[in-house]
Amino acid sequence: MPTPTPEPSPCPDIAPTTEGLPTSRVLPSYTGDVRPRQEWTADVPATFEEIEAELQNYRGQSLNVASWGGAYQAAQRQAYFLPFQEEFGIRIVEDSPIEFAEIGAMVETGNVTWDVVDLGVRSLYQRNLTGHLEELTPAIHGRYLPYFPSLAITPWGGGGGILWSTGLAYNIDSVDELWGGQKPQNWANFWDVERFPGKRSMGERVNENVFLAQMALCPEYLDNSAAKIAIAKLTEEQIDSSFAKLAEIEHTIPWWWTAGSDCPWGLLDREFDMCTAWNARIWNFQQEDGGGVLRYCYECGHLLQNDLFYIPKGSPNKTLAELFMAWTAKPEVNMQMAKYIPYGPINTQALPLIEERFPPDIASVLPTSPEALEKAVMIDEAWLGSNHKALTERMEALLAE
Repeated sequence: MPTPTPEPSPCPDIAPTTEGLPTSRVLPSYTGDVRPRQEWTADVPATFEEIEAELQNYRGQSLNVASWGGAYQAAQRQAYFLPFQEEFGIRIVEDSPIEFAEIGAMVETGNVTWDVVDLGVRSLYQRNLTGHLEELTPAIHGRYLPYFPSLAITPWGGGGGILWSTGLAYNIDSVDELWGGQKPQNWANFWDVERFPGKRSMGERVNENVFLAQMALCPEYLDNSAAKIAIAKLTEEQIDSSFAKLAEIEHTIPWWWTAGSDCPWGLLDREFDMCTAWNARIWNFQQEDGGGVLRYCYECGHLLQNDLFYIPKGSPNKTLAELFMAWTAKPEVNMQMAKYIPYGPINTQALPLIEERFPPDIASVLPTSPEALEKAVMIDEAWLGSNHKALTERMEALLAE
């Protein structure tokens, strides 16, 4: 009898690489005299010293910044807004939350009242916002943007952004009570209801699920830098295999969560034993009484997404807004966010400073710690935003079955 043709592997071989999180070209250092703004160029962009000197010329002015409220905006206030006001005498007027439609309405009517807004790259493409944003001036931003992960770089975004994580969380009491002392090690374990029985939950939105399914199909990809980059955006075949994998587990999930606090609350109340979660939400609950039973598993593999600053087109304070953004990207400034909320800095030059200057209880819980980065996949959010509508429709169809 002829030998049966084996089924194609969902995990094709990908050649190893020494490349980590990719970045664009790095400019040579500049050690000349402090230049006035008119002498900054795209080839020799402003230094942080020059940015700070220029900001002194704007004392007494104000800047309107819109963000998302809550603990995130409170962290931005402590890390950026208040120090900026104190150092340069420029008032930051805060607003929240951001409404995507409001950005478009402001721009289209010419009544732009937000000078700076906080957005993720996905939102730009999902919400068709790119035409409503100012392109950044390379002479102001060109010195720090080369140290951003390349998937976070667009013509419009910059400043003191953050990287945040979606990963696997579980209740450690389940380790002995249900799993015979075994701890989840990867996303294949999340799908393995025989070795890891109990209740699960995943977020209802598709954004992370299609990538987590790839991690479950191919856990070995997380040990290969090239493979992690290859699943930052998915081919049609990968999309199909992700939804097939999600269909395998769909019947075991009684509740697809919609709010970031659903996972930690559900774990504490034993509504489920493991779930997908955002890293800061788990950390927040770990600080409360009884929260020590929660575990966020960076080593299982996790997804990195970003938030950056942008300028609505027509802002009357565009230059000041750009200078503010550039100042917040300074490594010594960008790293301050981690003091107030466990998100990592977007400027990779800030990473070694955190390891050097922050205590281990801060540095070790960040999604950009050396240990966490070993198993991190940075989503190509431009791809996700551009394909979001079709992916969401498939996710809704799956949940409706």
